[in-house]
Amino acid sequence: MQKSLNEKKGAMSFFEAASCPILMETLQYWYDRGIACTRFDFVDFGAATPETERRRRPREIRARNADPFVQR
Repeated sequence: MQKSLNEKKGAMSFFEAASCPILMETLQYWYDRGIACTRFDFVDFGAATPETERRRRPREIRARNADPFVQR
């Protein structure tokens, strides 16, 4: 997970590390047990590694971080 932290080490990018599948598995675990709603007031969809911040636009970073949470 360290590889997905932003420059200040205070936020994590969901699309840049293996942490997102772990989070999704955890959410599914609780959903299967009747917890259907989870509050995400801590999520920073603008979080990206310093390298990604140099290469991608903020709009793309936000969209890629939000993708796992959007049902299509």
